[in-house]
Amino acid sequence: MNLTIEIEKFETKGYTILNFTCGIIEPSELCSYKPLDPIQEGISTLGVIVKGSMPQWLISYYTHILHPTRFIAIYDPLIDAAVVIATHSKEQKIGNIITLK
Repeated sequence: MNLTIEIEKFETKGYTILNFTCGIIEPSELCSYKPLDPIQEGISTLGVIVKGSMPQWLISYYTHILHPTRFIAIYDPLIDAAVVIATHSKEQKIGNIITLK
């Protein structure tokens, strides 16, 4: 699969940014793809911000994979911030806006 993921940890801010870069990929490639494991990567105790240009179905797939993390937010370039879409954290609520600056 033509996909790279850059991991940037910001432990003092309580989150990790996963910056996705992908070329042309087909949904059928998921069946042979080994995704990032948030527990093995040591990011399950933090929130995760998903950032980058990728197909909508790949964002949905990673939302499922990242379930063990404290929260998941999706970066929206239109507002230059991330929106929390799933949470196990008392500090973050669904719909919270996280600025990255």
